[in-house]
Amino acid sequence: MAKLTDSRKPVLLVCETKNNGAPTVIGTHLDTLGWKSVCFLLGLGANAAAVTMKIQESADAASWADIAGAVIAALDSDDDNKVVALEVALVSPRLRYLKPVITISDAAPGAALSLWALLGDLSTAPADFAPKDLAQRVSV
Repeated sequence: MAKLTDSRKPVLLVCETKNNGAPTVIGTHLDTLGWKSVCFLLGLGANAAAVTMKIQESADAASWADIAGAVIAALDSDDDNKVVALEVALVSPRLRYLKPVITISDAAPGAALSLWALLGDLSTAPADFAPKDLAQRVSV
């Protein structure tokens, strides 16, 4: 029997509480060489601030550009204790390195969040797969 980790690789990119005054979190970049998909899972704790996330790409892990459509809309205090997913298919012309950029509004006391990346093969999931416990899901 195949295990989840045989075809998937979870990577923790961000795990922190951000207070106002330092509103942008840039997560660790991710090398996607050899993978077919990545699903970014943003977990929110108790938030007093609006949170948005976008994904950027790079060929060299030095110069970054936004991926069109790879954006999580503003999440606010009504979205406490939820998880949102942003899926990126790693097909040409997608560049090798991906990096999350999370922006938190300057509302005190800020936001508690974690971000996981799950590298894998998106084609193994059913086309209509939509977990009911996700607050938001974006696929690009």
